[in-house]
Amino acid sequence: MTPIGTSPDEYTELNLAQAAPTPLRVLVVDDDPITLDILGAVLSEAGFEVGLHNTPFGTAQIMRRDRPDVVLVDVEMPALKGDTIITNLRRNLSPGDACADTEFILYSGTRAAELEALQKKSGALGAIEKSSDFDAFLAKLTVIMHRSPRLAARLESP
Repeated sequence: MTPIGTSPDEYTELNLAQAAPTPLRVLVVDDDPITLDILGAVLSEAGFEVGLHNTPFGTAQIMRRDRPDVVLVDVEMPALKGDTIITNLRRNLSPGDACADTEFILYSGTRAAELEALQKKSGALGAIEKSSDFDAFLAKLTVIMHRSPRLAARLESP
């Protein structure tokens, strides 16, 4: 599948998870069903194995079951803010959990400076501003994933 506006040749560069022997698993946590559907499609098109969850509650159980490599967490949810969700998840996951090395990335329409502060506060690997430019979103996601040696190795493996 080729993203809209790209040729198959250009898509090779965009297919972020293709190089991994098994697709990288991404769990998206967002209360907005439209955003979930769109991000799910964009990430799937890029070669990721995608899970979607519409509430912060129960995320730890899903992580234990599905063992995602990355969890994308929306900052602005009614029940809890994204940075609080990450803090709570880290507290509830023990070092022995299979998903204890899962990386977290915040995303939101929040101003960049506030998003960066929340990232630092929560210990998230990175933060991405919401945008309708999905190529830019995927490019930023790739840059952030390369901050983690484990994810970088998976992205770069043949």
